[in-house]
Amino acid sequence: MPGMGLTLDTPPCMNPGQATNFTWTYSGGVFSTDTCELKVYERDCTYYRLSLANPSSTCYSPCFTLASDVTAGAAGYSWAVPADVHTTCRDGLGDLGEFVAHMRCSCLDETGAAQWCVSSSADVCINGTDTSLALADPVEAGTTEYAPGQTVTFRWNTTGFASNDTCTLDIWETDTSYLASRLAIATPSSSYATRCYTVTAGTPNSGSFDWTLPSSVHRDCRDGVGNPGEFALRISCTCASELCLTTTRYDAHAFLMPASVTITEPNEASSFYVPGQTLHFQWFTSGLIDGADCDIDVYNNYCAGLPCSSEGQLCFPIVSGVPNTGCYGWGIPADVHNSCNDNRPGGTFDPAEFYVRVQCRDGMYHQDVVDRYAFDIAGGFIPIPTLTVLRPDSGDTWIPGNTFNITWSSEHIAANETCLLELWNENSNSKCHDIVDGITNTGSYSAWALPLRIYECRIPALDATRRCLASSVKLCIF
Repeated sequence: MPGMGLTLDTPPCMNPGQATNFTWTYSGGVFSTDTCELKVYERDCTYYRLSLANPSSTCYSPCFTLASDVTAGAAGYSWAVPADVHTTCRDGLGDLGEFVAHMRCSCLDETGAAQWCVSSSADVCINGTDTSLALADPVEAGTTEYAPGQTVTFRWNTTGFASNDTCTLDIWETDTSYLASRLAIATPSSSYATRCYTVTAGTPNSGSFDWTLPSSVHRDCRDGVGNPGEFALRISCTCASELCLTTTRYDAHAFLMPASVTITEPNEASSFYVPGQTLHFQWFTSGLIDGADCDIDVYNNYCAGLPCSSEGQLCFPIVSGVPNTGCYGWGIPADVHNSCNDNRPGGTFDPAEFYVRVQCRDGMYHQDVVDRYAFDIAGGFIPIPTLTVLRPDSGDTWIPGNTFNITWSSEHIAANETCLLELWNENSNSKCHDIVDGITNTGSYSAWALPLRIYECRIPALDATRRCLASSVKLCIF
């Protein structure tokens, strides 16, 4: 009302649990016996004015009623600041720790009715410590990858929290559209994220915690939404001190745990086998649901000059679509080295280096996971020797008493190997004449005189006794 005055003094900064004294002055038509009300509000925004009739507004939250019937003439009021003032006086809006004291007094109007007639406000400083919490591992970008069964170290950084304050860590399964940051609140929505594990509850705020991811994490932690293997770590830390402006802080970072397959046999201790042996391929998978199946193939890495994929030379497509049991037996062929070698023209033969490729797929999510492991098989490539008679040619005619040249070609037969040339009777399928024995593999035998008393025969040339190889052509002898 005109001519009335009330000024609430700004008190010095105070601590939670400390007693402080509010003072004021009044003037004009305010009488010492007028009744006054004194409250403390938490200020949520930059709006400062508190109305006379209704001090509570969108920018203020009433926290404490210090007095409701103090007289203006008292000129002072002592208040013991609650130890939990920063917890009690909080609505979650605006800057924390900013308070305002508001005093208003009532007086009698012309009709004798009491009404609020004057008010004053003053900033109130209550000391406190702001807090912060930030996960460091997994990283914020969400690119950190873990594996089922792996022991990992979760790390975080805090300010304002003491080392004996406590933290809780949870694992959530999320989908592609759910941001991990949405979990960094007091009550996360479970619409697109599912809490799977409480890693630890109430662990000291040491900044790190070691935890072994369950091997069954993909089976335990699945909500059926989005791609599997996308998870988030959520952390909340609680401050026990009354000085903390924010009692509990939250943070959450996404991480990946892709499905995988790992070959366990062959392995470092068992990777050498022999032809004819049964090799039991063994593997384990994670992140694949029941009903997954696998393909198993054996490759040779040397495929230069042959049609091959980037995988190498596919030698044995062992099995396709076998149930994901984790084991499959393969009998190594006796001629494994001849069936699977690099066969590079002019090159060496290095057939002992193989690798197995296991590829498994998840029927529900269509995930494909692959692993490879190298192994050796005893022995080596034995080139298959070949022998071809060049002259006489099939259908040639030889006349007894004349001389003829016999020529042949060979592959993978050394020049110092010896050869046997014989003349055979086609009808009886028996030898009818010895030509020569023990000549070196030069590819020719010259000026052989065909005996006079010889009838229709065939000449199987170059019977290399040591290699049991032969080649023949049919000719007529008159």
